[in-house]
Amino acid sequence: MKNSIINNHRKTTKKDFIYSRLIHIIKENSVHEKLDKLKDINITLLEEDFFNKVNLFNWEDEEEKLNFINEMLALSPAERKSILYDMILGEFFNFE
Repeated sequence: MKNSIINNHRKTTKKDFIYSRLIHIIKENSVHEKLDKLKDINITLLEEDFFNKVNLFNWEDEEEKLNFINEMLALSPAERKSILYDMILGEFFNFE
């Protein structure tokens, strides 16, 4: 009797690709070993939706937008969401 291999083919999503790439980077560079040596490290991941919302605004220049993003990194996800929500409402109701 021949062994049969069942392949569960599913479409690879962008998240799958990013996850796979992160795992590869971590293994290849022994990041997990280096992280064990560090104390109190915080890692912040931002979703694509965050950048989509940030791009809705008319920034004076790229530097202003990058400064805003850097400041947002210091906040919790709930705080970032609240600020973006308030900014979007402010833009929407600004009838100047």
